Amino acid sequence: EPQHAQHTDRGLIVKHTNHAFLAFVTCAAMFALTGCGDNKQVAEVKALPFGDANMTVDQALDTRKICDSVDWEVKQDDRNQTYVEYTCKYKDLSDSAFLARDKTTNAKSAGDVYQWTYGPNGEPTLTAAGFTARYSNGTVKDFKVNPNVVMQLAISNTVSSFDEAWST
Repeated sequence: EPQHAQHTDRGLIVKHTNHAFLAFVTCAAMFALTGCGDNKQVAEVKALPFGDANMTVDQALDTRKICDSVDWEVKQDDRNQTYVEYTCKYKDLSDSAFLARDKTTNAKSAGDVYQWTYGPNGEPTLTAAGFTARYSNGTVKDFKVNPNVVMQLAISNTVSSFDEAWST
């Protein structure tokens, strides 16, 4: 156990550095930040293959140009069925020509949502992919879209604006 000496006006102070204690504190902090069960289920989903692409879910979804932020959550539905939900909040809605023309929408945020549900076999399966818009009056609209189209947009990672995504 290394010792570090420090001189002060009042004499010599010896500090002990306990590496095991520091390692424990570091691990505890990491555990608190990542969670327990939730992190395991999110990690399982992120490791899955994404559609027919030669990439995993996290490779396709975590670094998209269109996303201002992404969020992964573990939730339960009203039947206590566990699912993992990914949300991509689109950036630069204020630059949208579509929203500027359609004053009735007053969209506050918009983005993609994917859900993987855990079935009886304990394995996650993609069960929903869509588009969600949240409006300034508090309403939320979920738009059903072809999951293959949304997945291809994510795989190509070329769409960088709300208008491009909406037109597709």
